[in-house]
Amino acid sequence: MLHRSQANFMNALTASDWTMYPFATMNETDFQNLFDVYTDAVFNPKLNELDFMQEGWRLEPEELSEEAKLRLKGVVFNEMKGVFLAHPGKYSFASP
Repeated sequence: MLHRSQANFMNALTASDWTMYPFATMNETDFQNLFDVYTDAVFNPKLNELDFMQEGWRLEPEELSEEAKLRLKGVVFNEMKGVFLAHPGKYSFASP
């Protein structure tokens, strides 16, 4: 969408229970167009299974063999992992 808009800022931020899509533009018509695109995506999602499998969390074998260990992968998984690794002092996790 960056090439089809006059926006000077567009991003997506994912937390554990929400996603935010901030954007900024100086053009009022462009603002309305971007607002329509984002609200349509939020309230009328068309997420197909293949997109979900890429974007969400998934298990994949580490190598191509039947004995291979499975590991977590996915765009959202990697983004969330990056957040927790970037600030190790801010987060603590306790095992029961």
